[in-house]
Amino acid sequence: GVTKNATYTSGSGSTQLVFRYQIQEGDSDPTDGVTTITPILLSGGSINQGSNAALLTFTAATFAGVLVDGVSPTMTSAVTEDNDGNGQIDRITVTFDQAVNFTDATGAGDALPGFTLGGGYTLANFDYGTIAGTTIILRVTESGSPDTEVTPDVVYSRAAGALLDDNGNEAQDETQTSTDGASPVMVSAVTADNDADGQIDRITLTFSEEVDITDPNGAGDGLPDFTVAGYTIASVDYTLLNTTTLTLQLTESGTPDTEVTPLVTYDREGDAAENVADNVGNEQRDNDTETPADGAGPAITHVTANNDTYIVGENLDFTVTWHEAVTVSGNPVLRLDI
Repeated sequence: GVTKNATYTSGSGSTQLVFRYQIQEGDSDPTDGVTTITPILLSGGSINQGSNAALLTFTAATFAGVLVDGVSPTMTSAVTEDNDGNGQIDRITVTFDQAVNFTDATGAGDALPGFTLGGGYTLANFDYGTIAGTTIILRVTESGSPDTEVTPDVVYSRAAGALLDDNGNEAQDETQTSTDGASPVMVSAVTADNDADGQIDRITLTFSEEVDITDPNGAGDGLPDFTVAGYTIASVDYTLLNTTTLTLQLTESGTPDTEVTPLVTYDREGDAAENVADNVGNEQRDNDTETPADGAGPAITHVTANNDTYIVGENLDFTVTWHEAVTVSGNPVLRLDI
């Protein structure tokens, strides 16, 4: 153990003197009990009976029932999460070095008292009920934009909180830097008809943060873990580093289809390979799906006119057909060589 000094506080003139020690942060003797040490030290004072000095030695003893827990709970980690998979962090799991306890008396009327976040983030109002354990899942107000890479500080203040361990010590004033535990996700996808032949042949994906894309088979196949409903991903080497976008090339369907927006899905294969992962190794969310926006302009399928000889004053009409409906503004023209 560590030697501490209990200082005389009261009892002069009687047979019983009281010596007091106030427990300090970090003091700990939770199992064996406190042991007294002989002799009493005068430290410049005196203990007398009349002109006789009182004896200061005694039989040292261990008080097995007098235990000390001066170790307040501290945060050991904080890990971000995007629980709803929309590309914005919405939870932070905080772990303490010992069990903590708290009853949320105000329920969903406020956030968790004592906790704040750095980086411009705020805690959402939530009913935490009764907390009893080493972890707390803080609910975070979403930022409104993709941010799965951010790691806001978690701050606890005793002045505003009441988070206690099993013996009543309140958690320490401290700041814990969170780590990135949020998986990247697709936040948008857009189709394209790159060769303008009326058939979609590209889908550009945008992720919630920078990712590394590993294509283990290179141009030997499509991109493992990705599927596009009703379409085949073309055999291209998709390997990229530190990118927020990925363009999947598609095998054309053989018929006009620029209006089609096929569902894109990322399914983890269950092996060690992480074909899409962020810069700290979080793999793209399993069963991540995105329905693309229609970014492919409709193509003209044919132009027709009635065979005849047209004379002065007659109207020569040409019908231009697209494979999906179009809307006209202004006065477009079809150029003719007569």
